[in-house]
Formats: sequence, C-alpha cells, structure tokens
Amino acid sequence: GALLYARKSVSLESDYIPGLVTLGNILEESGELNQAQTYYERVLELESESFENHLNLANVLYKTGDIAEATLHFRETIALNPRLVEAHYNLGNALGQQGQLKEAQEAFEQAITLDEKLPLPHYGLGIIHLRAGQYSKAIKAFEQALTLNPKLEQAQHFLAEAHDKMKE
Repeated sequence: GALLYARKSVSLESDYIPGLVTLGNILEESGELNQAQTYYERVLELESESFENHLNLANVLYKTGDIAEATLHFRETIALNPRLVEAHYNLGNALGQQGQLKEAQEAFEQAITLDEKLPLPHYGLGIIHLRAGQYSKAIKAFEQALTLNPKLEQAQHFLAEAHDKMKE
C-alpha cells in the first residue's frame, strides 16, 4: 500500500521531496537500507539545508556501518538544528564507536543538557565512562539511566560491570 503509493508519487515527479522521503522511510523500516540511502541522498541533493534530511541519511549510514560518513551527517544535523537531542545522542554513539571518547562524552552531555529525562543519553555516557576507566562516573550515569527507565537491561548489566571494576 504505502510503498506502492510512494513509488508512484516519486515516479510521477522525481523531484517530489515528500514522496522521496516517504519512500526512503518505508524502505528503511523494511530493512532495505541501501535503497533508502539512495532516496535520502537524492533528497539532500534537492534540499541540503534540511536537518531532517541529514538525520535520515545519517541514521541509515550508521545502520549500514558507514560510521564516519554518518558522523558527518549527524554533525550537519546539529549545525542546522542544535537543539535536536536525537542527533546529539546518535553522534555520541557514532563517536564512541570510532574510539573518540572525549567527543562522544561531550555529545551525550549535550543531549542530557537538552533533555535530562531521557535515559539513553545517560546510558551512553555511562558506556563512555566505563570504557575510559572512570567507574564511579559510569555508575552514576547508569544509575540515572535506570532511575529514568528501570527496565533498561543493558544499563543494569553495565552497572554491575562498573561495580565489579571498582572492586578490582
């Protein structure tokens, strides 16, 4: 239904941005990431100053494992919309995966500054502190994540790991 409609709208007008975005979203949700990337790249060719377009492409690039390119688009998203918590959080994840712990920490801290009630930025910050050997800071971040979402199993696991590391 929706995929057919989106393909039809795009085939009628290849510069029709809402159709291209919708098709990219549908393809991304169905796991066809390379095809989604193609549509998101086309949208950016047409409308490069849209933070949503950069975020869409960044998320797909991240999912396909092109972390360095995803990082560039997360940064562009933030340049266009500095208050977008999701972009700071995702940038933190991407930087962390590249071993850029200090920059990842800053991205997670910015996400927390923008919305301290979201558990995942606290969790991400905990991971960075754990990797950096800052176990007491990791414990604090994981505890905050669990206060906000007690069912966050990964945070429970890494909290226990941080406590174990403190005892060593």
